[in-house]
Amino acid sequence: MKKLLTASAMTAALFGAPLASQAATETETFDVLLTLLASCTINQATDMDFGTENETTVNGGTVTAESQISVTCSNGTAYDIGLSGTNADREMVSQGSGNSTVAYELYQNSARTTEWDDTSVVSDVGDGNQQDFPVYGLIPVDAATIDAADDIDGMSGINLQDTITVTVTF
Repeated sequence: MKKLLTASAMTAALFGAPLASQAATETETFDVLLTLLASCTINQATDMDFGTENETTVNGGTVTAESQISVTCSNGTAYDIGLSGTNADREMVSQGSGNSTVAYELYQNSARTTEWDDTSVVSDVGDGNQQDFPVYGLIPVDAATIDAADDIDGMSGINLQDTITVTVTF
């Protein structure tokens, strides 16, 4: 009788418990999405300082200076770098009470033969790393126009300035 009760209990346990093969499942999938856009960053644009020069040297057309622009763009991203000034022409303007000016030009090459502005741009393709571009400056012959209101004494002189905007288009 004991065997019969044990067999009956086992049979009841088997039929009462759900079997793993009898469990129902349902699945669904979903996508993980991202729209990744190219990017360009201007890492730095250093000042161009023509230094301290006398009027004769400035008007001689031999004063040069350099600065550097550093850009990082996504790998494979084509881009252009343009340079625009705050004045209609490239000229540094007196920071004093007068209207003295000194004209200058910016170039893409060290020979100073290819101008660099907002229409004559430097073009390149990003590689994901910082790329450096030198900017070459030149004050041409007879570039200084000194206003009588500016005190251009031999000790302190007059400070002139222009601001350049670097624009990267990609």
